Amino acid sequence: MPTEDFTTYTEVDPNNHISKTASHIDAYLYRNEDAYVYKDKGANHFGTSWEHKIDVKAVAHSDNGIALFWALTNDIDDWQGLLTGNKPALGCEFYWAGTTYQIVLAELKDGTQYATTWNCSGNTWYYLTISRSDSTLTCKVYSDSARTNLLTTLTLTLHTQPSHRYVFGALSRNLGNAYSLDEDVENLDLQEVGGQVYNVYVDAVAQSLSSHVEQCAFSVAKDAGVSSEALGWPEATFNVLEDAVTDVLADSVIEVVRRVVEIFVDAVATAETVPLIQAAFNLCPEAVVEVVAEVNVLKEGEVKVTRLFLVLGDLAVQLTG
Repeated sequence: MPTEDFTTYTEVDPNNHISKTASHIDAYLYRNEDAYVYKDKGANHFGTSWEHKIDVKAVAHSDNGIALFWALTNDIDDWQGLLTGNKPALGCEFYWAGTTYQIVLAELKDGTQYATTWNCSGNTWYYLTISRSDSTLTCKVYSDSARTNLLTTLTLTLHTQPSHRYVFGALSRNLGNAYSLDEDVENLDLQEVGGQVYNVYVDAVAQSLSSHVEQCAFSVAKDAGVSSEALGWPEATFNVLEDAVTDVLADSVIEVVRRVVEIFVDAVATAETVPLIQAAFNLCPEAVVEVVAEVNVLKEGEVKVTRLFLVLGDLAVQLTG
């Protein structure tokens, strides 16, 4: 899945200690400043079940430096401000513990920090998978980008943590001293699907994904002309040859029922709105959906209705029977 574009994130950097590109953040964070890089994803965007991936490296430090490289919050502040303000948050940081670096997985709840740590090395890339499953927060640390060599797993049991709005790619902890830590952060992947545009082509095979809806395969004549419009147009016009043959498979896949559907030229199709499709299929709000229609055909005073489909690449998902 595509990684986050850090150039679209808001940067608060009063002392010019942060530089970033689309996929990389270099943050030399001090413990006497409020500095961070964040994105507003909308209220309750991060619920109780998700998985994020991120690549991180501790580069240098002075004294007991701290630098967070990932956090989820409902407020915009440095980590210490969130703690003293009794704000709930989840975070992961590098910390110089006097003799070694540590990766720290932490939760803030009612003015208390709960944390678990793992000793790590400087100038070494670590590939993290951070996930939440209800009240369990987990950070798996790997030595390779393919995430096949697991080094350790950090786990916290959360204290009634809510859903979150903001995601941070770098975050300071202002404790009033000049200790510092330099970190590199790359390839934040929230593993969310969005922004795709799907098209349908002649001879595409469609099957239903819903257990209660018949699975259907369609054979369309090659010279059939299909005209589709993107959502936002009130209508899409489909020009399909008469006597198209449709093979219908029952859910149990026990028998094949062959039906002949008569579809005539100039049938008018009405497009469904995006929120309906997003709600039914749990699609990201940024996704663009094409070729969704319910075709009503009037012949000799009789109304014949085709089925409603969502088309995703080469896959057409039947929405109604």
